[in-house]
Amino acid sequence: YTHDPMLLDYALGLLDAYADKVHEDGSVDLRQTNFHDPAQCGFIVRDFFCVIEIVYRCSEHTEKEELLYAKLLEAIKRHGEAMINLGFHTPNHRWIISSALSIIYKHTGDKRYLETINRFLMEGIDCDENGEYTERSTGVYNLICDKAFSVLGIFMNDPQFFEYPRRNLNLMFSFFE
Repeated sequence: YTHDPMLLDYALGLLDAYADKVHEDGSVDLRQTNFHDPAQCGFIVRDFFCVIEIVYRCSEHTEKEELLYAKLLEAIKRHGEAMINLGFHTPNHRWIISSALSIIYKHTGDKRYLETINRFLMEGIDCDENGEYTERSTGVYNLICDKAFSVLGIFMNDPQFFEYPRRNLNLMFSFFE
């Protein structure tokens, strides 16, 4: 289905429908618990990044592909506004937001995203020398943090971020053992 115009039309329509769900401040709702939730924006941007990267790298730059990229970029920039202005309420949100902001920064060059990441990093990374994160949640929190630091490593072009998932994954082996 590569370059199938029907799929491009479908994707454009989905993005238009999605834009109607985004609040004026750039946030979205995690309807089960959190309204106007910047952390949810982080998860969404991280999920969008595969599509954005494919369109950015593999596009033939047709009019529809360029429109798709522009709409994806607009969506993540709107979410970026929520993430730099609305805060978070758990440590792992700080890392998911940072990873999402690194994606937006790569595609926009807007230094506000980088400044927010650096502010969060100044608080310190909550991973001990054994690889245990503060929340001690092998099923959820660890996975969220490991993915976030991997994305940060890639998009910030900084291999130091891979150390946290490496330590944590090594710890998981000892738990399984």
